[in-house]
Amino acid sequence: WNPAITGGLDPVFFANFPGDHKKISFAASMGASSFSNNNLALAEAWINEMDACSVREIQTQEYLSGLVSIPVVQVLDPVFLLEKEDYEAIMAPSKIKKPYVLLYCVVSNPTATQAAKEAAERYGMPLIEIRSSKDYRVGHIQVYDIGPAEFLRYIQDAAYVLTNSFHGTAFSILLEKNFLVIDNKARGSRITDLLQLVGLSDRLTEGGTQMFN
Repeated sequence: WNPAITGGLDPVFFANFPGDHKKISFAASMGASSFSNNNLALAEAWINEMDACSVREIQTQEYLSGLVSIPVVQVLDPVFLLEKEDYEAIMAPSKIKKPYVLLYCVVSNPTATQAAKEAAERYGMPLIEIRSSKDYRVGHIQVYDIGPAEFLRYIQDAAYVLTNSFHGTAFSILLEKNFLVIDNKARGSRITDLLQLVGLSDRLTEGGTQMFN
């Protein structure tokens, strides 16, 4: 339900299909704190047509509960429907045989990059960054042509993880990694809600690596 990703509200994701059928959302995510004025009326109408509605963020649940007439329930992100062992079973083989610091940002963040460099230097480890494309201006190792199995493996094998990604955070929790989250306010409350839920709010930082242990 994030118009920034779907190029505007897409009726497909609201089960707005012709015909008589059940309409249920499971763990929908807005990626923002509210709908814009341009999208508000459509979103309200489509959600009110649903038989059941659940969302991922506490903030979204509270917002929609004041907007629509049907009950809105907050549930966990679907990645938490599986156990650590389920993800370990589908990981790619290890490629890096020594400890490293892993950086993964869905939104470029110089503060996170600097913090990752400082952590790598402090612990005497290489820095590996997961990116969507190569940046020729940086000198550390970059991986940018991987799939889900490799993504999981890079998190699993990291000694320390720095991220501003929700799923970077979620899989760091699932795989029991030592991690820090550089605050990413532009993506709404998904990360802060999750950290609060699992009692790890101290893993959220504006910058720096002082909380690594």
